[in-house]
Order: sequence, then C-alpha cells, then structure tokens
Amino acid sequence: MRFTYCLFSVLALSCLAGCGGGGGGGGGGGGPVPSTITGQVLTPGGLLANRSLEAVKPQTLPVGAGVTVELVRLDASGTESPPLTSTTTVSNGTFTLILPAGVVVPAPDLLLRVRLTATTRLRTFVTGASGQEIRPTSEAVVRDLLETAQRQQVAPANLSLEAIRQALDRAHALGTSLEQGTTESAITQIRGRVSQDDSYLNGRSGSAGRGNLSGRVVRQGTGVAISNFSIKLDGTAIEFTTLSTSNGAFQLRELTPGTHVLAIETPLLIATVQVFVSSGQTIALGNVALQPRTAPTPPLS
Repeated sequence: MRFTYCLFSVLALSCLAGCGGGGGGGGGGGGPVPSTITGQVLTPGGLLANRSLEAVKPQTLPVGAGVTVELVRLDASGTESPPLTSTTTVSNGTFTLILPAGVVVPAPDLLLRVRLTATTRLRTFVTGASGQEIRPTSEAVVRDLLETAQRQQVAPANLSLEAIRQALDRAHALGTSLEQGTTESAITQIRGRVSQDDSYLNGRSGSAGRGNLSGRVVRQGTGVAISNFSIKLDGTAIEFTTLSTSNGAFQLRELTPGTHVLAIETPLLIATVQVFVSSGQTIALGNVALQPRTAPTPPLS
C-alpha cells in the first residue's frame, strides 16, 4: 500500500471528466483551433546542469538558446509517448512549438518536456496554447498528480484542466524562492512547501467518501522533530515517501472512514495512535511523541 503525501493532487483529482475542463480532447469554446504552443523554460539560476549552485540563493531564470522542448502524450497508465513534435528555445528561454495535425490543446494528457540532463527533466501539463512555463514548480505538480492518478486508477485524460491550472498557480506561488542546490532538490523543496501549506486542504480534503491524516513526529520529552521513521496503518507497512522529513511532518491521504491504528516507529522509538477518520475531513494529529520501546523481558534460565 502506498500513500503519497501531497496536497495539490487533492484539487485536480476531486473533479474529473464532465466537471469543468476534464477530458483529453476538446479545445472547447468554438474559437479558432490553436496551431502552436508558446512558452518559456526556467530553471534555478537558468542553469541546465543538475549541479549545486554556490554563493547565492538561485532565482528561477530563463535558460539559454538551443534547449529542446518536446510534446508528449500520456496513455491511460501515465506512460509518456515518444515525442509528437519538438522545437528548441531561443536566447531568453522562450519557444514556439508547431502542433501536429490532429493534436488539440489544451488537453490534460499532453505534456511539454525538457531533458536537462540524463537524469533530470522538467515537464508541465498543456493547459493552454500560450504562456506555458516549464520549471521546477510545474514538474512538482506533474509528479504529484500523476502519482495520485496512478494510485487511484484515473487516466490522465480524465483530469480536470481547471483544477490542474489552480494546482500550477498554487505551486508557482509557493516556489518563488529556493534554497541552494540542484534542480532536483528545488522540485523536492516545492513539493515539501505545498505539503506543509494546510490552507490548501481547506474544503478540499481528499476524494469523496474518504479522509486524510496529518501530523508531526517528535521525541517525547524534548519535542525534537524526528526525520526518519516508518508508519504502519492497521498493521500494514506504508511505503513512506514523506515530503518534509526535516521537520517530521507527514500526511496520509484518502483513507477509508472509520477507526484506524497508526503505529509510527524508529528502531529505538515508537508511538501507537488510534484515530477515527471521517469522510471528507482532514484529521490533524498535531505532534505525535515517540517514546523508547519497552525492552523485552529476558527469558527465564
């Protein structure tokens, strides 16, 4: 069982096809069909290499000329197709991509993709024909929504375009300043900031009929945050990929309503919490204090 600790996925998956903007086709509106997509590629410091930045906190700046931008389509499982078409950026990181025949935008199953290095890429959903920004914040949203869609068995074509736009706007607002580091660490920072922004959850708590849990793991007595811990829900280990291990925060999403037993532990510490999850609600546990495990009783000799 896998839980992704994310908040911007809540919005996009709460409104699927038929709920204002969903569906893989349809430019909608009855206006002229776009023949191009325009946008800009931005990275920390405007650098392409996935390397550490020094001296100053990097701004997200346009890349240079010659960076390849590809258009790909997602299948029902979220797998990317070979490039449908591609183009390259000019000196200020902007690009104009000519759409192939039969490809209509916007569409939630279309992505713009840039490969920065062999292991680092940036992507964004195609939410319009102009003003598309490919940057760490957009990559954070793509990862989050596709992970959640896969877990819920929702095809990308059935995501809500309007909800995706709101998720992108929210991530961009939270990613205006980044710590020193690589492009990959910038993506992690953005996801961590969104995961800690509780206001984003208000009124949007998970899929219909399910609930969420949030909390922070600390050491009993000292209140010091614990960063490395595992979680068992009703005795089943969770593949734990928290976005904010530095301060011990965690989120469990889309839990079945009812009473659950949560066991949080490290090799030396443990806490067990019984909690009732309500439909459509997020239960804030606050600080969960871990205490030393009870030493096993030695066998009688």
